[in-house]
Amino acid sequence: MMDTDERGPYLVLTSGAKWYLTDPDPCAVSYKDIGASLSKLCRFGGHTNPFYSVAQHSVMCAWEARKAGLNERERLTVLMHDAAEAYLLDIPTPLKGLLPDYQKLERLTEQVIADALDLIYPFPDFVKEIDARMLATEQRFLMPRTRSYASPDAPPFDDIILKPSVCWTPDNAEDAFRTEYWRLVT
Repeated sequence: MMDTDERGPYLVLTSGAKWYLTDPDPCAVSYKDIGASLSKLCRFGGHTNPFYSVAQHSVMCAWEARKAGLNERERLTVLMHDAAEAYLLDIPTPLKGLLPDYQKLERLTEQVIADALDLIYPFPDFVKEIDARMLATEQRFLMPRTRSYASPDAPPFDDIILKPSVCWTPDNAEDAFRTEYWRLVT
């Protein structure tokens, strides 16, 4: 059963707010809801060993942005590049390409989040480059038996080693996400 009212279908968020899928309200965007959700979403459709959250991916991307010398707004944009997945879930890239309606909702959601949080949107090339390199890094360590769908032009980060002892629990990922958010906005 889908939750819906006169405005359309919606999700009830951790905070209790409603997120209207086809008519999202920028006032409903909350870094707390985003962090809570992304910390419980596993990358690659759950096909990693061990569990590795979208929140950890986002924080690690933001750390790479800091190493690259990006400013706070640019780093916040990197941190939040997958924030739409808090409302729409993490769909693996090969499947996402088969879902044009999902892609429309994703672009709409990204724009609303960007407007609410003053992110740079459409996402600039530096976001795509960091994300692609992190994807290659994650696949190297978390999915060693799979053929990579990362770009050959995006080599893994050489200074990152992902192993079970460095994959965060959902609670740790949520805390790190919130901490990084506050570091960038204050």
